[in-house]
Amino acid sequence: MDESALSDTRRNLADPDLGGHVVWARQLISQRWDDTLLLPDSADTGVRVSAGDTLAWVIGFQHNRAAMIESIEWVDVAEPGSATVLGDVEVAVSLDSPVGPWQPIANWRLDGGREKRLDFDAPVWARFVRFKSAPVEKCTTVVVPSVVRILERPADDTYRSILGEWGSEGHRAIFEALHPPEPPLPFLLAENDRRENAARIVPGDVVQGHVWLGRHDHWYRLEIPAYRNTLELELAGEPTVRAVLRIENTAGEPIDFCVIERKPDSQRIEAFVGSGETVFLKIEEPPRNVVFAWDTSASVGAYLPVIYNAMSTYA
Repeated sequence: MDESALSDTRRNLADPDLGGHVVWARQLISQRWDDTLLLPDSADTGVRVSAGDTLAWVIGFQHNRAAMIESIEWVDVAEPGSATVLGDVEVAVSLDSPVGPWQPIANWRLDGGREKRLDFDAPVWARFVRFKSAPVEKCTTVVVPSVVRILERPADDTYRSILGEWGSEGHRAIFEALHPPEPPLPFLLAENDRRENAARIVPGDVVQGHVWLGRHDHWYRLEIPAYRNTLELELAGEPTVRAVLRIENTAGEPIDFCVIERKPDSQRIEAFVGSGETVFLKIEEPPRNVVFAWDTSASVGAYLPVIYNAMSTYA
């Protein structure tokens, strides 16, 4: 399948001429990742992979914009020789960053000749696309594909290509246009800002609010049901968890807990408590830790007044 076979309305977002790029690869594929994986005329490249290791790489689009993709094309090298050709890969996408979190969308079995194509049942949003092989059984040389193409869905009345005019070198495009951010909730002072005014909650309740460093905390009172001795809580935040939890017994003594699951926007917490005991939960904003770092080379000299002014303004 050559490039001319593609419809003009279905752009290959992995094409370096259109801003496609390999963000990272592990194991190291070459010093010219984009040429090796994204250009059909590149030389065949083999990668040495140790037993038990995987081969993975991530492809991003122009200015790291999020697009709707509807298919992927994969062309193996013409003559792999004694090198191992990948038999299957896991394809995953991320809307956040080139290191995840990842959403697997296909386990692609790479059989059926040199040229392969993966069509999705419905277009998938992606800012980064990861290809990851299964662990190899023994140390071997794996030959990477001659070219990988990622095809964007055609533009219509409801979708515009990320290759259009969205501003100079900005990552915001059609995804942000279709998913505008929700306005932040106004900061409201709650009455449960002290232990003696702790709001009563029961298992299964969901509560939300804002806390303010050194000025406003939230307290809750929870009665542990009889014959129960484990408390599990979920602490969530947007875009990340920026609050901390303290659990106390009726005497004001802290109750130890551990984080059993950690995600970018939530934490699952577990603590062992007494059956029928009343516990108090304190939610507060922790002290901030901020580091300002910049390059001290001569080329930054012209920007030093701006940097120092920004630091003073922040402080």
